Amino acid sequence: MSKKQLFLIGVSLGHSFSPPFFYNKFKKEKITDYQYDACVLKTIQQVWQCVEEYPDLVGFNVTFPYKEQIIPYLDWIDPLAAQIGAVNVVKVIRTRNHFQMRGYNTDHIGFAATLDAVKKRKGAPFHRALIFGTGGSAKMVAFVLAQQGVEYHFVSRNPDLGFLTYELINQEGMEEYDLLVHCTPVGTFPVVEQMVPIDPQLINSSHTLIDLVYNPKESLFLRKGREAGAITQNGLQMLEVQAEESWKIFSSTSF
Repeated sequence: MSKKQLFLIGVSLGHSFSPPFFYNKFKKEKITDYQYDACVLKTIQQVWQCVEEYPDLVGFNVTFPYKEQIIPYLDWIDPLAAQIGAVNVVKVIRTRNHFQMRGYNTDHIGFAATLDAVKKRKGAPFHRALIFGTGGSAKMVAFVLAQQGVEYHFVSRNPDLGFLTYELINQEGMEEYDLLVHCTPVGTFPVVEQMVPIDPQLINSSHTLIDLVYNPKESLFLRKGREAGAITQNGLQMLEVQAEESWKIFSSTSF
């Protein structure tokens, strides 16, 4: 009997913990009828080929850079995912001669759990945040912050987008912000000695730093925060929570 196939799709997946997470989950929970693998897509257009070539494919997680690009290919999108503007879970519903792709976002659940954890460590709510990046993950972070009443500003390398720039941040400082959230792939394994172009000397003990990167465990961004006395948190908890929420969608007939 063939196994139901799950994928992680993206461009560079060698660093991802998602396949080993599901391998360990399936082994621990004695789930024998599912298989989870990484599937590199050079372009998002290849998603059609992927779904057609693997008749046992029942769903996939979506990572950088396709969380926004996948949306036009969906037959249906969960209203919350549409509001966020990013999808990280796609369920494939098959009939005899047709398939339908349904999009969801579980990243926001994972990030909310991470935010609650660091809030407890801080012992106080957050008020103003800088979000480094403007892609699908950054949109998700903005959604969660807005839900919790935290004012936020995006920071971008591109001055034409109308957001704050790194140059401006480095000139004016970050003292009015208490939360710094990194939402780009910069600093991810194997190129670990990189970070977004902010002056590390602007980071101090009044800041809390969250990096959605989880490989390495402590990115250069987080290391600079720790050395400055800031509270720091990587993206591993977010990964685990969103993965469990993804599994609920993949394995349930309710979605």
